[in-house]
Amino acid sequence: MKLKRFIGEGVRGYMNFDISFRENVTFLIGMNGSGKTTVLKLITGLLTPSYWLLTQINYSRVMLEFDNNIVLEAVQDNKRLILKGIFQNKTINDEIDIVDQGVESNILRQFEEKAFYHAIKDLKSPLFLELNRHVQHNFVDENEEREMLLYRSRRLHRQHMVLDNNDSLNIVLFEIQEILNRLIRENTKTQYESSEAFKRKVFMESF
Repeated sequence: MKLKRFIGEGVRGYMNFDISFRENVTFLIGMNGSGKTTVLKLITGLLTPSYWLLTQINYSRVMLEFDNNIVLEAVQDNKRLILKGIFQNKTINDEIDIVDQGVESNILRQFEEKAFYHAIKDLKSPLFLELNRHVQHNFVDENEEREMLLYRSRRLHRQHMVLDNNDSLNIVLFEIQEILNRLIRENTKTQYESSEAFKRKVFMESF
């Protein structure tokens, strides 16, 4: 199953998107604030599906189209989230309240009981390679790193994105993601240590 098209209308009140995905690789290029990350969050919100991603970003309508004629759509209308899924042999329509994050509510349980939610969980969703490019200065030892890997695995499980052991492509992509994340962390650590050494040298030579 491949992504074919993404449409976003009234995103954050002023942005509209109509993105057609290429057969191999599609790059999202734009200035800071142009909505690249927002688009990825909305795509993830429909694919997972994620109640919070679909309700905490303002928009009028977002839609994902796949190459096998499956269409996923979400509409925000007066504090209601309207969900529509067109699948190969059926159409599903659902609605649920939009509540603020942090408000005590059983809204997530209600969302997970929706037919729209279960229909998407039964799909073989595309795999996202999530690479954290932000520089962090709080480095961890090997034991803590293993805990981080365990956490990510549990997070994938909680989002029902556990990789199918029979799907060699997904397994390879997941392993590539972990290798790249490790390289990014190692490179960031080297940059930070070099920066600290340079600052100490400048400080000592100033006196």
